[in-house]
Amino acid sequence: MIRSILVGGDKGGYNILKHFKDSETMSVIGVIDVNDDAPGMKLAREMGIYTSNNIESILKLDPELIIQVTGREEVLGQLKAVAGDIRLNNT
Repeated sequence: MIRSILVGGDKGGYNILKHFKDSETMSVIGVIDVNDDAPGMKLAREMGIYTSNNIESILKLDPELIIQVTGREEVLGQLKAVAGDIRLNNT
């Protein structure tokens, strides 16, 4: 199972989280967003999934894949700076 992090908890992140909720191939282990009230952040907390406002906190979760759904270039740049060898999917 692929351990993944969602960066962006708005509608896109929420929909991806719902989609992979019962997946046998991908596990969402964390959601990162600056807005604690974003729908994906709320759903992640309800599901017992780690949430944070800090991009660098993803490193402690040891993900295999980062899915960036914010649509913001500056967030993509921050992720590239901290991701190292972690696969990064920019949607």
